[in-house]
Amino acid sequence: MNNERDNELKTLITQTDAFSEEQIEDLRKYTVSMGNVGTDWRDRAQFRAAIETIAAIKQFDTASAKLIDTTNRLTRWILALTILAVLFAGASLYLSWLALMK
Repeated sequence: MNNERDNELKTLITQTDAFSEEQIEDLRKYTVSMGNVGTDWRDRAQFRAAIETIAAIKQFDTASAKLIDTTNRLTRWILALTILAVLFAGASLYLSWLALMK
């Protein structure tokens, strides 16, 4: 493994921002070349598992955000329909009261 690739990995791992999809792919590719540096297979497996966990969490975050948007949209519709139903009920009561007053 060359020093340039090692420096890329160190830079990638020490960054404070979240990993992008491209960076996760770079980390996956790095695990393949880790076998050449004499590390134990368990270290490589743990490194790969950590990368896959990061990717899974990232996918869950995306799916969760979509679900929240859908839930919020449905909640707004339910609120609007509830307000409309209350208005119709109020109008019905008013009309009934008017009919009784005649």
